[in-house]
Amino acid sequence: MCKTFSAIYTQQRELVFQPAYTDSHKDLIASRGFSDNGRGAFVRLEYYPVNGNFADLNTYELSVDERAIPEWFTTAERSHVEHTLRDRIRAMFVDTKRPCLLGGCWILNDGANVERCVGGRITCMFGSSQVGEMRDSSRAGKKRARK
Repeated sequence: MCKTFSAIYTQQRELVFQPAYTDSHKDLIASRGFSDNGRGAFVRLEYYPVNGNFADLNTYELSVDERAIPEWFTTAERSHVEHTLRDRIRAMFVDTKRPCLLGGCWILNDGANVERCVGGRITCMFGSSQVGEMRDSSRAGKKRARK
């Protein structure tokens, strides 16, 4: 089963990461029309907090969800992907008052106060974070105490 936050990385250095829509490797592969022929043209990745604390980027680890890792996915490639995912997830953090979140995927930290979320995904909410309204296809994960 795919974990929050799943991605696909190709030999051509394309990172397919769509957390607002899916954490499914199968869906990410299909969205790009890739052939899962076992020839190592891409790798399935998961970048997630090992202790479940989505608010702490220092606890995230990159995991390769493959039986065999292709030779082209070197330590340098892995480091590049990890830094890119870290930056993208850091941009999801909200810890202040925001009148509106449009689309996207969000992690609401303690102190976040969102008046409305329109068509977005809130992965989790911590501490005193709150959302006034959820509109359209918006969805929210779990409310959690700070770890």
